Parts: sequence; structure tokens; C-alpha cells
Amino acid sequence: QTQMLIKRIQIQIQTILIHHLKILIQTQILIRIQTQIRMLIKVLPTITAIQVQVLLLLKLKNTLE
Repeated sequence: QTQMLIKRIQIQIQTILIHHLKILIQTQILIRIQTQIRMLIKVLPTITAIQVQVLLLLKLKNTLE
């Protein structure tokens, strides 16, 4: 009886540990995604500025033709 109880408790502890590990991994993934988003946000104005310049150059090219 006691052995069965100990076994059941061990299984529950393992299940909890696995769950915690999954949460830790998900948290790490989220932190990585957050970092990448921050980097993208920093680069975004530059990308937008380049797009605007390209559009203006295309307009100028079309005007000159």
C-alpha cells in the first residue's frame, strides 16, 4: 500500500517537473521572439525610409521618361 502511494507520488512529481520544464522552454522561446521583435522594430524605420526613397526614385524615373 505504502509502496503504491510512493510510486504514485513519484509519478506526480515527474509530471509536475515535465510541466515546469515545458513552461521554461516556452518562456525561453517567448524571450527569444521578443528580442527578435525588438530588433525588427529598431530596423523598421530604416526599411520604411528605404521603401519611400525607392518609390520616390521610381516616380522620378517615370516622370523623366
